[in-house]
Amino acid sequence: AGATSAFITTTLYQPLDFLKTQIQEPKNGISKRSIRSITQHTIKQYSAFRLWRGLTPSLFRAVPGSALYFHLLNLVKEKIPKKKQTFLVNGLCGALARGAADLVVFPFTLIKARLESSRYTTMSMITVIQHVYSTQGLKGFYIGLLPTLARDLP
Repeated sequence: AGATSAFITTTLYQPLDFLKTQIQEPKNGISKRSIRSITQHTIKQYSAFRLWRGLTPSLFRAVPGSALYFHLLNLVKEKIPKKKQTFLVNGLCGALARGAADLVVFPFTLIKARLESSRYTTMSMITVIQHVYSTQGLKGFYIGLLPTLARDLP
């Protein structure tokens, strides 16, 4: 159920993620760009399908990430007696499961962000993977992990 939900919501909301990345990235020294102008430019320059750029790594991140999170959460909670499952303990179980899932799927978060960025418009997902690995090695796939964990763990 979690994986199905992740698939549907990721697909539906991908254009918003794409637009968020575009609006956060100054283009040609212009920092004030509206969602409307970016959407119009993207559709005119490419097509409406361009708004879903980055969907594949988003799905590779969200679907197994969601399934892994719920699986790990259930595994951890099964080890703790029901009487000891307080609000704090359940929160810690969730944080542990989320952190572990983030570690596994985070490279796809980085790839997704790069594909959505205007700097990588001509690269495919495979080309982005090759570029990150050849220029930064394996550690390059985990750039930005700490802020993600700081956001997801609490």
